[in-house]
Amino acid sequence: MDQGDCLLAPSVLDDILIVQMACACAGGRWDDGTGLGWWPSRLADDVGGLDFFGRLAPATHVWAALDAALRAARFHDEQRREAIGGKAVRVRTVFWLGPDVEEALARRLRHHKMERSDAQGVLGAAVQVGERFDRAAFESFLEGLCGQETAAVGPGGRELKAPPEDDPLLMVRRLAAALLPLPERYPLPFFRLGG
Repeated sequence: MDQGDCLLAPSVLDDILIVQMACACAGGRWDDGTGLGWWPSRLADDVGGLDFFGRLAPATHVWAALDAALRAARFHDEQRREAIGGKAVRVRTVFWLGPDVEEALARRLRHHKMERSDAQGVLGAAVQVGERFDRAAFESFLEGLCGQETAAVGPGGRELKAPPEDDPLLMVRRLAAALLPLPERYPLPFFRLGG
C-alpha cells in the first residue's frame, strides 16, 4: 500500500481509526490517574481534552479531542520508531501504516469533523472518551481483534513477523493485539517490511 493512492473503503478507514483511537486514548493519562500513561497527555477525559475542546469547538469537541490524542500517540510512536534505527518508512506500527494509508485516514477524520459525525456512533464503545478509563475493557478489546500475537521482544519494541502488506486493517489489528500484555512503557509493536 505504499505506492499510489490509497483506495480503502470508508468503513475500513473507520475500523482502522477505531483501533488507533482506542489505543491513543488508552495510552494517555486520565485525570483520575487511570490510563496507561505511555504518553503525557490528558486528552480523552472530561476534565482534560474534552473540557478544553468543548469550550473551543463545541460542535466537534469529541473529534478534536480524539484527533489530539491520536497526534500525541503518533508523536511518541514516531520517536520510538526512530530509536529502532531502521528506515522508518519500512516499518509499520499501530500509529504508522505508511504514508498513503495515513493520508487516507487524515482525510477520513477531516470528513467526520466537517460533517459533525456522531463520534460514539462511528467509533462505538471501544474508544473510551469522557469516562473513567477501563483497563479490563481495553484489554478485552485488544484480545478480540485477532487473538494472541507472538512477537520477538527486543530493546526497540515487539517485532512481529509476516506483515500483511496489502491489508492495513489486518495489520493494525495484529499490531494492536501485540500490545498485550500491557506493560508500563509503550511496547512499540512493529512490522519490518521487506526490501
